[in-house]
Amino acid sequence: MTRSNKGDVASGNNNQLYPMMLESPQLRWAFIRKVYSILCIQMLLTTAVAATVVFVRPIPNFFTQTAAGLAVYIVICILPPILLCPLYYCRKRHPWNFFVLMLFTVSMSFAVGLACAFTKEQMDSRPTMSNSSSSSSTVDSATTSRSYLTLIPSNHLQIKLAKDKDLSWKTAILPYINGNKILHHVHGSTGRPPKTIVSLLCGSASTITSNPEYAHWFELDQLGRYQLATLKKGHLSIPDYFRKAKTHADLLSSVGQSPGDYEINSYILACLPSEYNSLVTSVTRRIILEAAILTCVAVVSLTLYTFWAVKRGKDFSFLGPFLFASLLVLIVFGLIQIFIPLGKIFVMIYSGLASLIFCGFLVYDTDDMIKRYSYDDYIWAAASLYLDVFNIFLSLLNLLDAADS
Repeated sequence: MTRSNKGDVASGNNNQLYPMMLESPQLRWAFIRKVYSILCIQMLLTTAVAATVVFVRPIPNFFTQTAAGLAVYIVICILPPILLCPLYYCRKRHPWNFFVLMLFTVSMSFAVGLACAFTKEQMDSRPTMSNSSSSSSTVDSATTSRSYLTLIPSNHLQIKLAKDKDLSWKTAILPYINGNKILHHVHGSTGRPPKTIVSLLCGSASTITSNPEYAHWFELDQLGRYQLATLKKGHLSIPDYFRKAKTHADLLSSVGQSPGDYEINSYILACLPSEYNSLVTSVTRRIILEAAILTCVAVVSLTLYTFWAVKRGKDFSFLGPFLFASLLVLIVFGLIQIFIPLGKIFVMIYSGLASLIFCGFLVYDTDDMIKRYSYDDYIWAAASLYLDVFNIFLSLLNLLDAADS
């Protein structure tokens, strides 16, 4: 009889989520399953909306090229914090709680999609060109008729030129210059020497001759970059195309003007024909995929650890004051970054600290879900976990974007 009672007690302890649990473990587990079911639906909805925003290019074009799009973008940015208030007050009022949660999730999904669409999109800014009417131009005193190339308006010049955005701005503007084939006029690595030189003869007589340094500068520096920037695959195989690009890059290196790996890769990708668009797109989406994978690893591992630690008597409620203070510091530094840009290194540090802080929020909110939330707070519990996952993903996305640039 005693042995049977001990067995019942041991069995009951194994079902408990944490020591000295007074409520029914079955009810708490049902609450947890409901919360994670809602969270999974939110994640699926976010993935669908974000993928639509990223891959349907007219959507980000609308936000960046029209005044109405800018107004809608501002509304999307401020809508989630506004919806948190009615979501909290309606969290126990069915069906309004689900309706407000759906609006909140959709608005956050658009924010995620736009963040992904604007991340490194300048790398896939393939020059889109159309032939305009034929005109005449003078090249080396010879007049010939040719068809000029005109760039179709695109969304890739949205980056504000600032001291911390020079590399991103350069990457965004170079494809336009490449498309018009004027790179050799505006992007030189060596100062332009005088085209002619004056040679003094006997007495006061002088003669004007061509400067050989100018010819060397034009042929080996400017013309070399022009050939690399206007490289075309044509009928070449991919290995031959790469070797041709390497030949032009080696020529520049031989005169001390070696282009960097990032510059060479940008030229190679931008000059591929349209059938390779999927390749270029896959390269530019690498950062988004990396951020998503890292977010999944962080969320799953921290959730499993929290359940394991809580079952062994750990309590994470002490994190509350520290996380609240850290969040205020993040907000203040974010405002400083808006008005006084502090550079790429600061963005990397800021994003890394933000990801760690929101990982702490994930542990804290999971601990609350296991121990403290009432059974009617499933909407608010799901929204809290969703916000944690959302912020971890965006922080990692900004970190990887800053590191890659």
